[in-house]
Amino acid sequence: MLDRKTIESTLQQIRDGELSTDEATDFLLELDSAAVHDSPTATSNDPHAESESIASIVARLGPPPAEIVETWRRQLISIAAEHESETGQPIAGIESADCQLISDGRLMWKGHVAMPPASDAPAISISQVSRDSVEAFGRPWHAESDFKRVEIENPEAEADAEQLEPSSPKPSSPKPDAPRPATRDPKPPTGVGKRWFVRAATAAALLACIAASYFIVNSAMKPETVAVKSSKSAAARKTPPRNTVDIFDFSSEPTAEDLETFESMTESELATLERETQVEMEADAKSLSLDAFMPATAMFSPASNSNTSNSNEASITNPALAPEPPEESVTDETRANTDTPAAMHTADLDSDDGTAPPESEQQTVVAPSAGSVAVAIERTPTISEVDSVAPFSIGPRLGESLSLDFPYDVPLKMETVGDETYNIVDTRKANAIATLTSTDDGLTMAWTAPSATSSSASMIVHGRLKDGSGGSLFLRPVVEAEPFRLRLDTPDSMPTWNLEAPIPPRVAKISVDIELPKDVEITWAETIQPDQIRRARGMAVLMYQDNENVALGVRMDIRCSRKLQCRMRFAGRLDSSMPWNIVSRSGLETFADQLAYQSELVAREATRLDGVYEIANSLGRRVIKMKQTRNDALAENIRTTLRRVAELESLVAAVELEAKLKLRVWIDWPDTQQTILTMD
Repeated sequence: MLDRKTIESTLQQIRDGELSTDEATDFLLELDSAAVHDSPTATSNDPHAESESIASIVARLGPPPAEIVETWRRQLISIAAEHESETGQPIAGIESADCQLISDGRLMWKGHVAMPPASDAPAISISQVSRDSVEAFGRPWHAESDFKRVEIENPEAEADAEQLEPSSPKPSSPKPDAPRPATRDPKPPTGVGKRWFVRAATAAALLACIAASYFIVNSAMKPETVAVKSSKSAAARKTPPRNTVDIFDFSSEPTAEDLETFESMTESELATLERETQVEMEADAKSLSLDAFMPATAMFSPASNSNTSNSNEASITNPALAPEPPEESVTDETRANTDTPAAMHTADLDSDDGTAPPESEQQTVVAPSAGSVAVAIERTPTISEVDSVAPFSIGPRLGESLSLDFPYDVPLKMETVGDETYNIVDTRKANAIATLTSTDDGLTMAWTAPSATSSSASMIVHGRLKDGSGGSLFLRPVVEAEPFRLRLDTPDSMPTWNLEAPIPPRVAKISVDIELPKDVEITWAETIQPDQIRRARGMAVLMYQDNENVALGVRMDIRCSRKLQCRMRFAGRLDSSMPWNIVSRSGLETFADQLAYQSELVAREATRLDGVYEIANSLGRRVIKMKQTRNDALAENIRTTLRRVAELESLVAAVELEAKLKLRVWIDWPDTQQTILTMD
């Protein structure tokens, strides 16, 4: 009887080149001859009962050695000869997914099974087309130089063989009542046939051992990706989610290593392998971020200044920055970096801006106000329009002794020219650019001809009319808009609001409020300074109050002149030690699908490692144990990341449901504030 030691010794002789596969088979058969009886009544189990496609085997174990591929090619020659005999057609192509390896070690291709060679059988002859197909089999795994050319048993017969073309008629075909060929319903082998049958089974066992040993070497020498590589069998088993990516950085394709190198590994080399595996496990944990699917961004990075608000509405008009940021909480689950505060860095204003998204103009209305005009009057007529522009009403009547003032120096003044009639004069040219008349119906304004060429005429909108009794009227309207709901349909958006007129320099201010759900808090990494309205930026981090690991960041870039632009970019983070990644709702959903798919692959890898562990020797088991430890760590990391992604999705949903952005623009006067835009 055969034992494990004898088989391992024989395998070593095959690796050393001392024995061929056929010689090893003969040797093992002689040792086990007592177990083989050439009885004419002997029966065997159906070899078709269990089979697996070559594509599936390669997907599980990796590319086979060239010697194994040569063995398969020899069997394919037998199959090609039978196929040509039955159909009169050559085999135009052989796919690994169409080839099955049955339990007795023989190949089966589309119902044709490689038959055992009989001692008195004529030499095998096949067409050149079939021969080319056979030789093409295995090239995706090895270069042709790795193979010994597969020869037919009688090369001279090949020259005399009739070459079959794909269009050739069938020379013969079985009659309907003729018995089915043996390849369709193989009978139990006897005599020489049974001897070949046992040889094939033994050879198949040898090849399986070699393949298993090859897998152990392949796994030990180089880390392998947990992602299924592109193959027809892999696609048939599981269709990955759209835009599949490898979450972990194991992109290098495994290559075969000499089994001799593996078997000769010393304790020192194994210790080195253990250290390298530990390093790889640490790298695996760090690689579990959104980086692989959504790009990291320099817009969001750790900062030292932050301002945290626990209220559901956080205003940054007068920010109070904490002197030192609080340390992040540390848990065994996350191994968070306690040196990294939960904030985002203030980078250069123009850095990482990229291409701006299209503007999305928001609806605004001119609010009725007793202290402001009801229409914008900043547009001055052209020279051709002056004579045709009719006087227009600007507001209710004020008291007597009207005056015009501004929040900053403007070269305009108002002069009385008659009863209830006033001129607005450009002091640089001493020209009246507009006439103001007060009647019982209200205040009426009319442009004069010099207004078409006066650069100061457009500044009237920044002024304020005052009467002798303290009444006043601002000469630009108040604009109202609904609070802007935060949406993550896209990671980058730019809402805009029409202010009806340009803002005055130096005196215009802005405030930003974000109204949040009660269980969400905001931390400002960079506050928007109220007086930087023309060009400002703010960065905020949104988190659940009871979860400091998962965070949603928002960067706001504000530009303001005649209209207010607020470019908003969102980023997500799964842990305080991980980078920020540009994020959207749909992107998170797809990333979660990717993680679920990777989880299935890791589970499949665990099952495969368990199976190989059972047939490995002690050295192989040590290596496989390392891989199992790493695979188990990957599985735990994926579970943790899936949970974090779900928490981030929950945070995004809460923000989209209740969070509102409120902007306010105003002008500071010495005695009051003039509202330009409000979202109350």
